[in-house]
Amino acid sequence: MSNILRKVIARPLAFVKSCYNLTPNTSIHTTAAVSFNLSDKLDAEPTKAKKRVDPAVLALRENRKKKRLEREIRRLERFGRKLKPIDELEPERAILKEADVRKRVLPERTKLELDEEYFLKKEWANYINEQHKNQMDQLQRALKSQHEALKELKKDNALLYSAAIQLDTKLIPYLRDGPVQTPSKSGYEPPEGDYYDTTYLYDKR
Repeated sequence: MSNILRKVIARPLAFVKSCYNLTPNTSIHTTAAVSFNLSDKLDAEPTKAKKRVDPAVLALRENRKKKRLEREIRRLERFGRKLKPIDELEPERAILKEADVRKRVLPERTKLELDEEYFLKKEWANYINEQHKNQMDQLQRALKSQHEALKELKKDNALLYSAAIQLDTKLIPYLRDGPVQTPSKSGYEPPEGDYYDTTYLYDKR
């Protein structure tokens, strides 16, 4: 007698209860599985056939483009490039009308005056050059003396040397106040906020 029959005879209720709690690991099918698959949607349309353009039409388009470029080149050669004027540098009309009246007529200078001015400028340039050289030499001597003094101080006392190379904040006093709030102006009426663009546009043509 097999082991299963012995269990059924010995404990029938336990065998029935175990059958109810049985959960198979694999599913059993009697028919073939039917699966529904969805393909990706394709948002496209058939390509359009290219229209064949007459070569005469293409040549006509090229000729029009060429004539338009030649016309622009002739216009630029005739009138030149028109620059955008700057209003801030444009004088008033009244001043332009009085240009001849306002023009200063300077007397013609003699050769003696021109020579005197030339030698005076040359002498002044030599004086300024010599002054600059003396200042640079004095600065180099001061820096060299400072470097030697610090070198000797470092050998003698390191603490004094570290204090000597610190920056002196009181040498050049500098005081600065931050931005303050501007007091309100009595009787000031703020604008409504409407904005009108008055920029003058210069047409290239």
